[in-house]
Amino acid sequence: MSRLLLLLATLSFWPSLFALPQVRPRHTAPTTPPLLERWRRMSPAERRRLLERMPPERRAPLASRLDRLSRLDTEERERLIQQYQLFRQLPPEKQEAVRRLFRRFQLLPEDRRSALRDEIQRLSQLTLPERLDRLASDGLRSAYSEEERRILERLARLLPEPN
Repeated sequence: MSRLLLLLATLSFWPSLFALPQVRPRHTAPTTPPLLERWRRMSPAERRRLLERMPPERRAPLASRLDRLSRLDTEERERLIQQYQLFRQLPPEKQEAVRRLFRRFQLLPEDRRSALRDEIQRLSQLTLPERLDRLASDGLRSAYSEEERRILERLARLLPEPN
C-alpha cells in the first residue's frame, strides 16, 4: 500500500479524533499520540466512562473511529502510527495542505474515492516529473473530473519520492 494511502487512512483517525495541536516541533513528536496511548492503557470500564461523559455528537464519531482502530491487526496499527509520525514530520503548512485535500477527498462519492486511491497508489510509485506527465495525459484527463484532477495534482506534489 502506498505511503499516501496510509497517510490518508491515518488522517481519517488522528486530526479530529485526538484534536492534536497544529504545530509541534519535529524533535518532540511522540511515538504514539498521547490520547491514544492513554486509551490503550485504560480498562474497558474506564473507556466506557470516558465516552459516557462526552456529548453525544462527539461520542458517536469517536466511538466509531476507536472501534475501527481496535479492529486493525497489530501490524496495520503500527503502520498507521508510523504514517502518523511521517505526517507529523511534515512542515505545518504541508500538513495543513494534506488535511485540506483529505477533506475534499472525503466529499467525493465512495466509488470515486476508490478510483482516486488506485491512482494515488500508481502516482506514489513515480518520480515527480513522471507524475506530472501522467497527470497531463489524455487518458487521465478523461478518467477524472476537474475536481478529482485538482486533488490528484496537489497530492502528487506532496507525495514523497519513491525509495
